[in-house]
Parts: sequence; structure tokens; C-alpha cells
Amino acid sequence: MKKLHFTKPDTPINEYCIALRDGNSHFNHPASNETQRQRIAAYVNDDGGTMVAGVIAEVRAGVLYIEDLWVSRPVRHCGVGSRLLDSFEDYARTHGITELRLQTTSVQAVAFYRSRGYRATGETGEPEGVYNLRKSLKH
Repeated sequence: MKKLHFTKPDTPINEYCIALRDGNSHFNHPASNETQRQRIAAYVNDDGGTMVAGVIAEVRAGVLYIEDLWVSRPVRHCGVGSRLLDSFEDYARTHGITELRLQTTSVQAVAFYRSRGYRATGETGEPEGVYNLRKSLKH
């Protein structure tokens, strides 16, 4: 396997993602009580500069929401996903955030997240097959 290069969770998100999400946030903001939102991302690149994994997340209302976590097939089951989650959990602790939340439609991903300490929220996902999970960082 090629050497992998991890970025930190404070890496800015691609400008197109920012524009799309900011547009949606500005449209929805008047209807919400959220005052502070921060988008963060981290990527993993191989020696050739090809992205092989990454996470996009958003901090809002004191919770870190993992929006997307992707690991390419060649580097799955090598600890890459765990290292990415560890980096976001460290980021959360450093910034006083005590809860992480996410949604997934993958049964395999549910097993992975549960092995990392995530638990079902008790909310039923819509549509059917959406799993809502959370992890408390309070000790």
C-alpha cells in the first residue's frame, strides 16, 4: 500500500461545497435558532496526491455532525476510517464539543460506528433504512 497523507479536520472545504451549503444555510437561517455554524473537512491523499478518503462535518448548536465519511475500496479495513473519526473526535474535544451525530444508510457502516462507540439515537430515520447514531464524549 502507498503511504497515506492525512489532513487535519480544520481543512477548508472545496469552494463549490461552501457556496452550495452557504446558499442553503442563508435560505434556512431565518427559520432556525442556530447562530453559529462551522464546516470542517479532512482528507487522506496517497503519495500521488489522489484523495482516497475524507470526511465532511458541520458544527452547529454545540454538536459535531459527520455529514459524509468516505474511504475508497483499496484502503478500507486498514484503519483509515478509524483514524479520520479519531481526528474529528479530538477536534471536538479540543473545541469543547461533547457530542457527535451522524446518519448512514449502510448496515455495514452501522457496525463500524457501533464498534467506535456510536449508539442509536432512538430517532427513526426517514426514509426507512436511515440509521441515526450519536456518540457522547462526556466522561
